[in-house]
This record gives sequence, C-alpha cells and structure tokens, in this order.
Amino acid sequence: MQAQSATHSRVWRLRAAWPRPLDHLRDPDTAALETAALVIRMVSSYLEDPDALLSEAENPLVRFALRHDGLTPPLSQSEQLKLLNDVCAGAGLEGNSPSFHALMASYLMRPLWDMPELAFFDVCRRVNQGWARPVVEGPGELSQITWDGTLDLTSTLAARFGMLRPAGDIWVGAKMPAVFRVILTPVVPLTYDRICSTVVVGPHIDLAADGRMHIARREVHYVLIGVVRHRERQDPELARFYGETGLYISPTMARKDGVGRTYISDNWRVGEQGTYTLLYAQGCIPYECDREFVSATIADDGEESLAAMNLCTPLQGPVCGALNVDEERKRQAAESDAIPGLGDLGQFDQLGVSAGLQQALTEQFRGEN
Repeated sequence: MQAQSATHSRVWRLRAAWPRPLDHLRDPDTAALETAALVIRMVSSYLEDPDALLSEAENPLVRFALRHDGLTPPLSQSEQLKLLNDVCAGAGLEGNSPSFHALMASYLMRPLWDMPELAFFDVCRRVNQGWARPVVEGPGELSQITWDGTLDLTSTLAARFGMLRPAGDIWVGAKMPAVFRVILTPVVPLTYDRICSTVVVGPHIDLAADGRMHIARREVHYVLIGVVRHRERQDPELARFYGETGLYISPTMARKDGVGRTYISDNWRVGEQGTYTLLYAQGCIPYECDREFVSATIADDGEESLAAMNLCTPLQGPVCGALNVDEERKRQAAESDAIPGLGDLGQFDQLGVSAGLQQALTEQFRGEN
C-alpha cells in the first residue's frame, strides 16, 4: 500500500509539477527544451516504473526532465546555459538552437522510445519448424506512426499489422504499449473528435515454448494525452496535455503573466494545418469530456487530489474498455490454434504491413537463416 501511494505521488508530480521556465534562454530554445522535457515526464508517468529513466544520469535532457520541476529550486542563468549546451552537444545539434522535432529524433530520446513498454509492434519470424521473436533494431523508431488524416486513425493503425510481404516469414502483431506516438500532418484540417481517442485493433501473438504461435484479435482503447505542434518558421513549439479521461491539464503557473511559457496558448486548435506529435495512452473519454478545452487546472505546488489528476480506473462499458483477450481467444480458437501457413487468418493477413515497416524489417533480416 505504501509503495502504491509513493507511485501515485510520483505520477502526480510528473504530470503536474512542470519544470520551472528556462527564463534566461531565448524563447525558441525554451520552448524546444521544455516541451521535450514535458513529453519525457508525461510518458514516464504511464510506465510501470515512473522512475525507470533516472538511471540515465549522463543524459542531460532526461536529467533535466525528471530531476527539475516546480517543487525544486530554479536553475541559475549559468546552469540554464550549460543545460542548453549539453543538450545540443548530446543531440549532435549545431548552433545551440534546438527544435522539438530534432530533440525527439536524437540519441538523447532513445532510452525512452526504445523501452519495451513502448514498443508498438510484436515481431515474430519463422525459424525451422516454429516461430521466434528476433532482436529488432531501433524499436522506438519503428514504433513511430505517421498519419495524414486521410483515413481514420484506427484504420491507419490496423494496416500496420499482418504478414510481412514480400519476406513472407515475418508476422507483425500488436503489443498494445503503455503509450505510443503519432506524427500527424493533416492533408485537410481535422476536428478534435477525430483525434482525441482511437482504438488499436490488431493480432495479439502468444508464442509457446515449442515455437508454436497462437493469434487472437485484441482491441484496446487509447486517449490523447499530449500534443506538441512543431515549430513553424519563427513560431515556437506549442504544447497541450491531457489526462487519460480527456481532461485538459493546465498548471496555474503557466497562466501567470511574465512566466515566459510561450508554448502555452489557447489560441490554436489541434488538427489545424501543421505538423504535430501526438501521444496516446490506454484510457477512455466519457462523452461529456470529448471537447478540446474541458479544463482541469493543476497548481504546480499544490496538493491536488489524485481524482482531479485523472488517476482513475478507465471506465468500462460501451464508451471504452479493452476487449477480454481470454474470451476472444476462446472464440477464435478454431482459426488461431494451428498456423501452418498463416494464410487463413482473415483481415490482418489481408491488410498486410505498411510499406515503411516492411522495408525496415526486411532490410534487418536480409541474409539471415
């Protein structure tokens, strides 16, 4: 019970006690560093161990994100400049002017994105008469989803699973991660109701000790927990975060005049023209909370209740809730028990895997026995 309370306290602190503004740096640099730090904090709060990344003591971006917040002393001017220099050097960026996009794609983020809990795909490969899970290089990069809004997100995600062609002997299933990320560049503006939640429907793979593979359909609901609008020309990044029931998290410090958080604004809408990083976590949105600004203002140094911080159990019923895998497995036992050629498994085999993932995995396993 004490351990659970400590975990809840840490989760509250990661989501609510945002790092103090880097007020001695230029606005674009502040926006890039702080939005990157907030993404690290938000994603970490959904991990089984919220402090899993604290071991990355030599990583300046992770160290800043997890060890400095609204409950710790502010960084001095010299400390802020050192942070900027260390992050740019660690990310391999020239000119000491980082962007959020560059930081997310840098080596500094690999300890987070490559975590097993965040892997979107479950890859199995035929070996002799059975199946095995090969080591996949760069799982974090492969787990990043791109979306242009042409199809709904659920359909876009479902098309990532299935039998890998032309390789033929690689099967890509769904791991249902704690959090996954989507890079959205809408062809036409999207309304919030098309973005705020999605369902991941895919084949869940069970691999037996003898190499036999069993597949069952699984369905898990996800909710939008974070948005960062990428920098455009002279405009800095813009960020917005939510709890797993859809409530808009707005720390009071971000509302005070003169604080310097240029990336906090209500004067934009998710889905407008631009490029976004979207973060989704397992959860649900009640019907009354599917609007963009149903706000839950959180004080940076307050003792807000866990209920207001959206640390609730996801609702069950017609609105949301994961499909019962055991029942689904029984229902589909006849078609998922023995898999000689994986040719009769229905929609997932017919959909196939996205071209980018096919190329990446085929290149990795080329020439292997």
